[in-house]
Amino acid sequence: MPLLAVLVWAGAAQTDEKASLSSVRTVYLLPMASGMDQYLASQLTREHVLHVVTDPTKADAVLTDHLGAAFEASLKEAYPEFRPSAHTSDSKSDRATVKVAESDKASAPEKAGGKASDQPPSQQTGKAPTADSVDEAKSTPSMDLKSVGAERARTTMRAHGTLFMVRRGTWDVIWSAYAEPARGQSKQMDKTAAKLVSQLKASMKSSSAISPDGK
Repeated sequence: MPLLAVLVWAGAAQTDEKASLSSVRTVYLLPMASGMDQYLASQLTREHVLHVVTDPTKADAVLTDHLGAAFEASLKEAYPEFRPSAHTSDSKSDRATVKVAESDKASAPEKAGGKASDQPPSQQTGKAPTADSVDEAKSTPSMDLKSVGAERARTTMRAHGTLFMVRRGTWDVIWSAYAEPARGQSKQMDKTAAKLVSQLKASMKSSSAISPDGK
């Protein structure tokens, strides 16, 4: 693709994103770490940036401090029409874990009569396993790689200080910001919320300037 076409496409995509942000009037806040959603709701209302709604069906967009499986589960609960893409539910950790498990399985002898070096010592010598060897085998911890991968996939990592706005219907992230996370004290939490709302207000002002309504 010619460079000029790439630049035009990138510019159009950015314009569409800003236009989408300027059309947001109501927002629904999902529960956030340390109760940050409460502070954000207060700041959004106090500064008259957006109308905060408690009914998700009345919101143009959703604010969240994390993305991933837990976020998608919350969307499914609030919006029955939400359908996550197939690739979003397929965790990288799951794929990597299954690949490791399959590799280990492929490297094992296909038949019981494989090479002597591949067999347990008891089979190499032809002797029955002793009580000591049985106790040692029992004491050796085993690990189910697939179970570990699935457990990691269920864990949603939160990058403290981040904020995402997801457009309802398209479910695209149309805005994001970061502010130094607070230490849990009310004043610090309120200051962090104020910084995030200030960034959102500036972005919305910028998007209004290029949208049809802002002309």
